[in-house]
Amino acid sequence: MTLLFELPPVTMFDAALVINIWLFFTHMNIRLQLGCLSWVVTGPQLHRLHHSCKPEHTDTNFAQYLPIWDVLFGTYLHPKKGEFPPTGLASGERIENLNTLVFSPFYKWGGKIRAASRQILV
Repeated sequence: MTLLFELPPVTMFDAALVINIWLFFTHMNIRLQLGCLSWVVTGPQLHRLHHSCKPEHTDTNFAQYLPIWDVLFGTYLHPKKGEFPPTGLASGERIENLNTLVFSPFYKWGGKIRAASRQILV
């Protein structure tokens, strides 16, 4: 981006810093409600619904910064006052280490690919 838009490296550093601080903020486990501002800017409560293990929150609140995208695409779910649901995987699977977090999708995909290839070979 620095080369493409001829931005000074300091500007890109500042932008990256703000972006990463906001990512950290929205993933914090704090009970902060933004109320009517939730459709304007993503906060911890709004993004918590995205990570909720409750079925009614599945496939909602994907936007990391500006929820207007969720509003436009019909995936916005406004949090109720005091709503801080439990988070995790709907399957109940627990991810307790970095290895599992990083590689579990690949294990699952590998299993599906092996199962599909067995059906093709039969």
